[in-house]
Amino acid sequence: MNASNSLIREESWQPLGVDNLETTADQVVRSDDSCSVIAGPGAGKTELLAQKAAYLLQTGKCPYPRRILAISFKTSSAKNLGERIKNRCRSDQAVRFHSMTYDAFAKSLLDRFCMAIPQPWRPSPDYQILFPKNDTWQKFLNGLDNPPVQFSGRAALNSIRGDYGKAKEFERLISSFQIPDEWPTLTKIKGWAMIEWWHRALHGAQSTLTFPMIQRLAEYLLRTNPRIIDALRITYAHVFLDEFQDTTKPQYQLVKTAFQCYDTRMTAVGDHKQKIMAWAGAMPAIFDEFNTDFSAERKELRYNYRSVPELVKIQHNLAVAIDPEAIQAQSQRTKTLSVQHCAVWDFPSREEEADHLVKFIMESRQLGIEPREIVLLVRQKADEMEKFLRPIFSQNGISLRNEARTLSKGVAIQELWSETLVELVMSFLKFGSVKRDHQQWRSCYDQLAEIRAIDPDDERGNRRLQDALGKFHKSLYSQMQDKYSGNDTVRSLVADILHFLPEYNLISSVPQYQHGEW
Repeated sequence: MNASNSLIREESWQPLGVDNLETTADQVVRSDDSCSVIAGPGAGKTELLAQKAAYLLQTGKCPYPRRILAISFKTSSAKNLGERIKNRCRSDQAVRFHSMTYDAFAKSLLDRFCMAIPQPWRPSPDYQILFPKNDTWQKFLNGLDNPPVQFSGRAALNSIRGDYGKAKEFERLISSFQIPDEWPTLTKIKGWAMIEWWHRALHGAQSTLTFPMIQRLAEYLLRTNPRIIDALRITYAHVFLDEFQDTTKPQYQLVKTAFQCYDTRMTAVGDHKQKIMAWAGAMPAIFDEFNTDFSAERKELRYNYRSVPELVKIQHNLAVAIDPEAIQAQSQRTKTLSVQHCAVWDFPSREEEADHLVKFIMESRQLGIEPREIVLLVRQKADEMEKFLRPIFSQNGISLRNEARTLSKGVAIQELWSETLVELVMSFLKFGSVKRDHQQWRSCYDQLAEIRAIDPDDERGNRRLQDALGKFHKSLYSQMQDKYSGNDTVRSLVADILHFLPEYNLISSVPQYQHGEW
């Protein structure tokens, strides 16, 4: 198929799936230059990137076979952006759009080119990923012994260990360390401890790396292998950076090393007043630095598609407290609710607060609001809040799910939901719960065809897949009609689904599953 025959003229292209874009957003979509886009809540930042990708692919401004790379902070955001492109572009165009997280981008580079990293910084190819716990750094520092004499021995060592604050400072030191071209000259005990951490992490029987370390190794890999940088820049004509306000220094330096000083066009979007990850090392003036490094033009969006006018006014009052020069957003919604949109509740005790929450949720349900549309946000210690609220909610027939709860290996439930394998299993559970549902059938069929790499033109392969899926649905539906007997039944259903999705197919079709124990 000649792709050029199906391209749309630039002046004829129109936004897809939305009525219109605000003028500034449309300018960003059609711009040939690098841009940083500042926008508040509800401005459609992710939608802007989706529209720009569609414009570039459908007009040929991103010429075949070059591609677009979109990097997000969270897995769910990367998945969301990728799905939007699939809904707006032909499959042969959408396949040229790569949406991933910073972690996945860095890990993919390390997995593919690990052996190109110079010693002594090269990890073992079968490295494990470490998700540090609160006491990981304390245990390491407390376990250090016999520092070199030039660092004043144990007295200096005791000065950097012992309490939680010093351990967190050491963690930040590990993340901020940019691997040098030459072996560093150590002058302080902190530097010695940091290099000792790296040495043990890299050169044990099996390397053990945190994601910030993987990002640092990936950046060093690129810096010492210019040909890999050239390959990246030739592959990607455009790079999108979503949720840019939360970018950390290791993440930014990786992107900068990969794409600075070339013809790759960069587009970064975010809200500089919405920095939820400052505690995790988000750079304070990231947009200014980006504009300088990539000669990017700053743009600001004013529309708010999400909030009613009353909420926009409240948001602006908060924004001005952070930035006196904050621009007033313009709500694009009309008032549709008669109930109060926003209020501050103050309670003399936690018990009264919980009782009022129960009352509010019950009233909301009577108004037709689904339980899954109600969310409680806490600043920190979500586990403690769950422990307090759960029995009170249960007494009133309200289920509570703490999506911030951490499972094994440091993975939070909210991150697990966006994992490809989890989404596949959930799709098949929905599929098996009903006797006939075309939408569920289509969803499972498309996902199965993708992971089994069945060409749409392969009639025999597609027919075999239809037969296999039909037989599996019959078995799954039959099992799910029986009364559940608890966790064992659920485990059995999931095991059957996983058996139907051969591991080798998943590994070959999902890049992040192609290494180690991801």
